[in-house]
Amino acid sequence: MLISLIKQATIEKLNTKERMKVYESSYMIHKENIPESSYFTNIVSAVPKRDKIRITLSNESDDLFIFNNNVYDAEKYKEFMDGILDDEILEVRVKIDKTIEDGYFSVYDYNEFINDILKLPIEKVLRAFSQLLKEAERFLIFDIFEQVTMFTTKTMCFLPHGCERVNCEYSCAAEPPVRCGVSHLSRRNEPL
Repeated sequence: MLISLIKQATIEKLNTKERMKVYESSYMIHKENIPESSYFTNIVSAVPKRDKIRITLSNESDDLFIFNNNVYDAEKYKEFMDGILDDEILEVRVKIDKTIEDGYFSVYDYNEFINDILKLPIEKVLRAFSQLLKEAERFLIFDIFEQVTMFTTKTMCFLPHGCERVNCEYSCAAEPPVRCGVSHLSRRNEPL
């Protein structure tokens, strides 16, 4: 979802990284392809309020314009864009600091998130998940901003963004803990 919003503009050199608590992406936009400010505010609006987003635009002179959680000055944005030369390339950096709220934790690029985890020693992975579970208190819902197959354990749910949580504490005989438009559902009732 977030990546598809980013790709609504004509961009080059998209690079994304997602670690446990931070999502980052960067890309380039040529002057003739620079979108209206609504492109950036739509990206900001797609991020849940529990997370803090910062979009930094920089031109080749290192002048900056910043969108923070939907706060920006439209007049200054216009001035910044008017100052970009015809042959310039704009660098865009998106950084999202992720937090847990009401048991929800965002994952914006599932593959990058998983690849980052796979690079870590098992002890660090277990510590990281243990810390997330402590912060979440009773259960942890990974709010995935891509279409993925939902799966769940007793203490964690991996859900596509927009699924409605019904009950994250259930037994094997109970219904799945969510309602959403996902047709393939895998359920496990093993503690993590």
